[in-house]
Amino acid sequence: MPSGTPNFSMSFVRASDSFVGVAQLFRPAARAQDGGFEEREITAAKKALLEERRIARAQDDVLTGSLVQQEYLGRTWSESARIDAAIAAVTVESANAAVRKYVDPKGIAFAYAGDFAKK
Repeated sequence: MPSGTPNFSMSFVRASDSFVGVAQLFRPAARAQDGGFEEREITAAKKALLEERRIARAQDDVLTGSLVQQEYLGRTWSESARIDAAIAAVTVESANAAVRKYVDPKGIAFAYAGDFAKK
């Protein structure tokens, strides 16, 4: 992969009788390429992500880890506020443009390992 190329990876551990279900997780990306996300999907995603970030910051381990990381990077909580504001500012148009620019469902590779013999 060329330097600077965006990279994303995910891994799953599933029972061998249900491994095909993992590929289903990528259907929204393919659908977004074709028709785009809807307003309700973007609204729900932003709400969930911002809530997760807010709850995480209330956890002692996340709070202390964040303080250490911010000190190391020379940042303050204003960086977290900037990120939260950027998430809140995402529109249907900007989300769909980002997916079309950065996500290629045809470029997703799947690798399965396990005992798939019927028993």
